[in-house]
Amino acid sequence: MKAVTVYGPRDMRIEDVPMRPLKRDEVLVRVAWTGICATDLAIYTGESSFVKSGEIRYPCRVGHEWSGIVEEVGESVTKFKKGDRVITDNGVSCGECDNCKCGDRFGCTEIMSVGTINCWDGCYAEYMYMPECHTYPLADSVSLEEAALAEPLSIALGAVKKYEIRPDTTVAVIGTGSIALGAAALTVRLVSCFFCGVAAGLLIRFCYRNKPFFDFSGFEERKSRDVHPNPLIRLLKNIGRNFKATGPWFLLGVVLSVLFQRYVPAQAFSRLFGENEGFGVLMAATVGVPLYACGGGTIPLLQQWLWNGMSMGSAAAFMITGPATKITNLGALKIVLGIRRFALYLVFVILFSLLTGLFVDLVCF
Repeated sequence: MKAVTVYGPRDMRIEDVPMRPLKRDEVLVRVAWTGICATDLAIYTGESSFVKSGEIRYPCRVGHEWSGIVEEVGESVTKFKKGDRVITDNGVSCGECDNCKCGDRFGCTEIMSVGTINCWDGCYAEYMYMPECHTYPLADSVSLEEAALAEPLSIALGAVKKYEIRPDTTVAVIGTGSIALGAAALTVRLVSCFFCGVAAGLLIRFCYRNKPFFDFSGFEERKSRDVHPNPLIRLLKNIGRNFKATGPWFLLGVVLSVLFQRYVPAQAFSRLFGENEGFGVLMAATVGVPLYACGGGTIPLLQQWLWNGMSMGSAAAFMITGPATKITNLGALKIVLGIRRFALYLVFVILFSLLTGLFVDLVCF
């Protein structure tokens, strides 16, 4: 059969691997779908902490998010037959240690993780060998494609159960990024931001060829300030002046964002941004301007709106205008750019996000 094996950092090979005899308690499964985990990538690049610690050793046949169809069963297998759709555990217990004999397979002292630590051959292959006790039938209502993500889903469900999270529980999501929106949104965000920067740079180059675009004179330090001999006192005074200049705008932005997220139903905005794509993109391109929404701050909002029907074009427009025009930065931009160029900046951001959103909806999606 064909299988993927990593022999060292960035040394991944697709090769022919001989099929071994099926053990009595094993199920031979034809792999249908697999997922690519960040752990798999880290093993490939050699950057995994488990590789560096020696817990994962090369060569390693990677892959641990998968689903498949039973091809053959061992002599003692009673729960499965050929053609059954299945998923499996992410580890294979030894069956011999004290924990295994007491029925605690996941407490096994010699457990082999699929495609990772103490590597049990992973799922980047045409077939997988798995013990019956680590194999589970798949409900008819779940597709094989969806089932391939059962392992990462189980991690999330484990956290939900551990901390008793309910539908009305307030939680903090730390570290979410554009990847939380999916590959399509991540690609749209990266590409649109790149071209937005390129377009802005070209416009400044050709329209202000021999003219200064930025004016930093407003940031010149007055001679009467920062003369205290103690550097700590000078630092505290600078912090106080900066807070006085930007603090009110910062607080206003936070208040607006909190009110927006607390009192505006996600369904209302998803209908506004999704049912009429052209108008929705226009609204997304303008509504992001007064909100305090940093690059990561837009993610929870957009995740809910996309789930409820917001178009990808509207999301693209909001991902540009929100972070580019957050209130906490506008005061400084106004000083640096001046009134006229500050207005041009806002017009450019809104127009670029509008055109990007329309292009994404009409051409890409």
